[in-house]
Amino acid sequence: MTLVLLLSACRGGGDTSPESIPPTRETAESGQPTPALVLEQVWTGESIDDQLGSAVGAGGAGRFAGAPGAHSVVELGDTAEAVLTWSSGRLGHAIAVTDDGVVAGAPLHEDGRGALVQADGDLLLTGEPNATLGAWMAVSSGELLASAGSALWRQGELVEATGRVRSGLVVDGEVMTFAAGTADEAGRAVCVADLDGDGQDEVAVGAPGRAEVTVHELVDGALEAREVLTGTTRFGHALACADGRLAIGDPAAYEHAGAVWLWDGVLAELAAGEAEAELGFALAWDGGTLLVGAPGHAGAVGTVRAYGPSG
Repeated sequence: MTLVLLLSACRGGGDTSPESIPPTRETAESGQPTPALVLEQVWTGESIDDQLGSAVGAGGAGRFAGAPGAHSVVELGDTAEAVLTWSSGRLGHAIAVTDDGVVAGAPLHEDGRGALVQADGDLLLTGEPNATLGAWMAVSSGELLASAGSALWRQGELVEATGRVRSGLVVDGEVMTFAAGTADEAGRAVCVADLDGDGQDEVAVGAPGRAEVTVHELVDGALEAREVLTGTTRFGHALACADGRLAIGDPAAYEHAGAVWLWDGVLAELAAGEAEAELGFALAWDGGTLLVGAPGHAGAVGTVRAYGPSG
């Protein structure tokens, strides 16, 4: 039986250079330095209002970004090349990358029913009326997940919830569903990894409505808070987990220039964006490289930056 846990739950000025990086830091568990990240590559959208970087993802099939203003998904290689395009529906508002390719959400398809679209362009699923299927997507524990109104679509089945789904996770085979509609927006972003090096996964939950990220341990099927990280504006709007490191996005920081932080026991700013770029709107790790979306860049043309280990 599937267990569904329904969880409801400033800095001004300074250096906004995209190349600004945190110093190398010592991790509490291993005592080994965590490599600093440097800007490696930048991809930019083609037209005003493409909003490239509204979603980013990486996996065995490559690196991808959503450009929902152009109803498309772009593959990030030596250049940025559109690989999925629709005529409407805001395709690319959310994406998830599987070993077989990218799956994209088009939440406004058919007047808000929403749809999931596969890498080959075939329609995987259409939502119920007003479900906005695919407004949120992720791969969790190897399973493809998508929000589907008052249900979570889990690798081919709908898991009912008692409220509109904001996001979800699969941990130890069980589903955790985070509800929309809470003022603190807890669950706007969620991710899982062994963040403290103890051999057990932690669950990070962003609550940008109160500019907080809470790192939980999973104890007997329940989340227990271990660390609360605080920021300003919309800190926690986006999260990306890798073993030993948590990336946190705040696209509203510095009057919507946006910024990204890294936490590995110490919280430090990685980079800030330019005017109204909304840097940190979306985040994804690809090994040791962090993909960062900034869909507001240059009049919402949008951009994606890759930060990789130095040296």
